Amino acid sequence: MKRLFVLFLAAALLLPLVSCSKDPTPADTSAPASDTATAPETEAPISKEDEALAHLPKRDYDGRNYNIAQSVAFWEFDVEDLTGELLNDEIYERNRAIEERCGVTITAEKYGQASGNTQLTDRILADSMTGDASIQLVCDGALFMSTDLRSGLYADFHRLPYIDLDAPYWDSRAVESFTVHGKLYFINGSYNLSNKGSAYAMFWNRELAEDLNIPDLYGVVWDGKWTADRMLEYCQVAASDLNGDGKMSLTEDRWGILHGHPENYFGFTVGMGYTLTTTNDIGEIVVDVNERNVRVLETCEKIADYSIVGWNWLKLWRNNGLDSSGDYLFAEGNTLFIDGRAGYVPNVDFSFGVLPAPKLDEAQRDYISISHYYSGSYCGIPSALGEEDKDMAAFLLEALCAYSHVTVYPVYTENIVLHKNSPDPEATAVLQMIFDSLYYDIGYHCNFVAPLNFNLVFVYGVDQFASRVAADAEATNDAIYYLMEEYKDLP
Repeated sequence: MKRLFVLFLAAALLLPLVSCSKDPTPADTSAPASDTATAPETEAPISKEDEALAHLPKRDYDGRNYNIAQSVAFWEFDVEDLTGELLNDEIYERNRAIEERCGVTITAEKYGQASGNTQLTDRILADSMTGDASIQLVCDGALFMSTDLRSGLYADFHRLPYIDLDAPYWDSRAVESFTVHGKLYFINGSYNLSNKGSAYAMFWNRELAEDLNIPDLYGVVWDGKWTADRMLEYCQVAASDLNGDGKMSLTEDRWGILHGHPENYFGFTVGMGYTLTTTNDIGEIVVDVNERNVRVLETCEKIADYSIVGWNWLKLWRNNGLDSSGDYLFAEGNTLFIDGRAGYVPNVDFSFGVLPAPKLDEAQRDYISISHYYSGSYCGIPSALGEEDKDMAAFLLEALCAYSHVTVYPVYTENIVLHKNSPDPEATAVLQMIFDSLYYDIGYHCNFVAPLNFNLVFVYGVDQFASRVAADAEATNDAIYYLMEEYKDLP
């Protein structure tokens, strides 16, 4: 009965051929005209950087400024100087290379952008009203850009020159998900490292796992067998009342899993295939109603049963007023697993590994992750720019993203996880898989349904979550409808 109830409530709210024939013309057996003929000169091999930009024409903007306005939370678009740190220096060298090739000066200004602090939005809005063209690129979170675009602040990428949305350095899944009525106002790609870094990921204590005779989990992942049930099995092995007092203590006992932050619960849910919205055949965003969502929620409830395994960090956090981060307990070896963001790895003294969110079951084809709705960066080009300035803005964004794909992005991926200051090839491979499996849901990234609501599944169960969704159903449907209508009227 509960299963039908949940489904009902969810509905209220996706080698060329070679001829073998004989040549009738006799072969020319005469001697060559000169024994001293000069062999043709061989061309120098093209660099990966030159190859990345080969599709773009030559441009010289005669020293003009390329000004980036970005949220203060982002760091990947400009750095002040060479420091000897590998990623910092790759970013610096990329910007200098594009400056030299294109005759521009790249600058970045940081603005506050969070709940109650809209400095970046205010700046772009002011430029739009005055016709100022001093900002050529805006880099912000999807949550804020999806709000700003409703005021017509950004240009449609489908109508801009040079931007090759089919190229591998632009995220095709984001392009598809955020294109509404054939219009696209914010995008991300290999230029947007923080979008990758904000993707949901898990970490495990490899030394503790070995002590508990738990198999190497990289093998489990690549065999396609990293599932919610398998994770629960290992949590049960790890969780232990070490002090023998009959109850689980945060600091004195050992846990199966702890959560790094309450919002991580949504990443765990998405990993099992939960979807909020989808786009129908006529381009409308609609609430996604499917049987799988019910199975995912029921699996979450089973995993969160506190009597099965001591892992429900959020329940403890809410009930005891504790710091919402379990990182320090992972660092102390008090838990087998912790979840978090791919770009923010634990600072620990032991060997650890990286995992994607578990699948719902082995029948699920792919692992799935999702980037955070405001901690991951996206790019937009202000609509207030004149056509010549939009042309330059689009050209340079395309060049920066293409160049980043072969220089900065590989360095970032290979050096997120360092063991004894050396990259971990296994971790790098899993991280690349996570980045390649990012799922985008405009319902989440535009915050139609608050991700924190999913905490209710883990803390209070499916029924209370369904009740909350039902209570928010009218507002959710209205938000979707009005966004669709606003897209129709945008240029």
